[in-house]
Amino acid sequence: MLVFLLYGGIQGYVAAKLIHALQPAGGVRALIAIAALLMTFGPLILWRLERCAECHLVAVAGAWLVYGWMGFSFLFFWFGLALDAYRVVAAPMGWSGFGAKSAFVVPAVVAAGVWLYGFFAARHPQVERLVIRSAKLAPGSAGLRIVQISDVHLGILVGRNRLAAILQQVAALQQRVFEVEPVPGQRPRRQPG
Repeated sequence: MLVFLLYGGIQGYVAAKLIHALQPAGGVRALIAIAALLMTFGPLILWRLERCAECHLVAVAGAWLVYGWMGFSFLFFWFGLALDAYRVVAAPMGWSGFGAKSAFVVPAVVAAGVWLYGFFAARHPQVERLVIRSAKLAPGSAGLRIVQISDVHLGILVGRNRLAAILQQVAALQQRVFEVEPVPGQRPRRQPG
């Protein structure tokens, strides 16, 4: 419940910033509020859709929308809070501030840029090598090699083919020990065909 209060608060913050920036008529304000509510409960709706075999295409489209928006809104929230903090400090000192539109557009553009970078970077995982020296290993031993795989988020958007590509990259490293961090509450879904 606390997670939905926090996530709902983020959605409310984004909606309030958008409404304050655009000053739309009442009907548009209501649509923005409804969209914020739908995005708040979107992960729960998707959780149900993912389990419906006939709903696969709707679930995939919804997942791109809901999870993409989740990432963007999280980034927007933190960049927006940073700009709000600057505005609070800058106003009494007479520094030039940001108007309501700029207070929405600046964090939106920065969040979109970071979101796009993260989207493309996640599609091209990188191998990072780290050597840790330890006196606890037996002298002359070859050491221990470990592969850690994290943040794969197997599920409706990252399926069998993507996992196979990642595992092929891991197999090329010829490691003996693997550590995979599971995502709580998600389970891989079988892809049709």
